Amino acid sequence: MKYEKELSTAIELAQRAGELVMKYHDSENIGIETKPDNTPVTLADKASNKLILEGLRKEFPLDGIVSEEMEKIEGKRIWYIDPIDGTKGFIRKNGDFAVHIGLVEDKNPVLGVVYKPLTNEYFYGVKDFGAYKVENEVVKKLKISEEKVEMRLLVSYDYEKYGAVEQIAKLNPTKIIKTGSEGLRLMKIVENIGDLRVTENANMCNTWDVCAPHAIVEAAGGIVEFLDGTKIEYFGQGKLGKKYIAGRNKEIVEIAKKRLDVKK
Repeated sequence: MKYEKELSTAIELAQRAGELVMKYHDSENIGIETKPDNTPVTLADKASNKLILEGLRKEFPLDGIVSEEMEKIEGKRIWYIDPIDGTKGFIRKNGDFAVHIGLVEDKNPVLGVVYKPLTNEYFYGVKDFGAYKVENEVVKKLKISEEKVEMRLLVSYDYEKYGAVEQIAKLNPTKIIKTGSEGLRLMKIVENIGDLRVTENANMCNTWDVCAPHAIVEAAGGIVEFLDGTKIEYFGQGKLGKKYIAGRNKEIVEIAKKRLDVKK
């Protein structure tokens, strides 16, 4: 399999980072700070980031790295790291947080790992190889269902703060599923628990939030693109800058765009 070393390294680092994160999670003081953009960061974010960074630099010294908690490192290939996706969930201790490690080649995600420390389960996907979930050492291949499309919509807990009430009303979902962590939301698509994700705000997601789960959703047969229909490309930037949509298939993505009256 292509990317075999990259995948094994990403899984190992995500697991080790997850173990480290849980030590902070179970302690009384997780060291919360507020960043300039008014979002929280903890000692666990920084420690997890350091561990993953050092591991990737050791194994792939020529690669670049973009992470939430550090300056960008240049390289031909780029790794995107979110040491804790869902820091608010980590602080609230509700389980909705994950470690993300994604790899990009030629602006396209080719590999992704999303690890959930609280339950010791992880998802991974590799281009042209497929997507998988590992839980209790049992490996399950993930394939997005071809059953009749519904409209089970995945939203953030704070969707009302992002001004998404009108957007959700237009989508007219059959069910609304609230979760924390952008990665764990998208994993509900590959597990056939949810059908659609449309970001509530153009500025709410960064490349490190989306890169790893993007690779997994596509490897499982799903769709991830900007809401205006253009391709999401990763070239070392931080902010995505536009709303994006992820769905089980092209049909549900087009239904959503029609309901939202999206113009190409």
